[in-house]
Amino acid sequence: MAGNYTVNINGVDVTSMIEIDSYSTALIPVYGGSVTTMDGVEHVSVLRNKGKISFSVNPLTDTQTAQLTYALQPAVVEVKYHCLQRNTTIIATMRIDGITAQHLGRVRFAGRKWNEIAGITLMEL
Repeated sequence: MAGNYTVNINGVDVTSMIEIDSYSTALIPVYGGSVTTMDGVEHVSVLRNKGKISFSVNPLTDTQTAQLTYALQPAVVEVKYHCLQRNTTIIATMRIDGITAQHLGRVRFAGRKWNEIAGITLMEL
């Protein structure tokens, strides 16, 4: 992650846990509806853009693994992160994606390490 960006999930600073080259953000449009006019052109309205953040983690100590697991346990989390598209710090209510949730279970119940698992993705509600 270039610059002085931080990523905070439910009050846990996970910035140092993030693999620098894996950090990415995106804006996902939420469409309100569409109309196709008689000339065949589709017109859509975007209600808003939802933020998305994805990253992989560095090899973690047992303490860091516990901190990250604790931060991601709730179904909905508050995330403070730097949005690359908006070039500003955003605080958003987000949920973890299904794959991250499955891996979270493996970390908690099967003793796997986060660095043995695919990346983490969070999507704004």
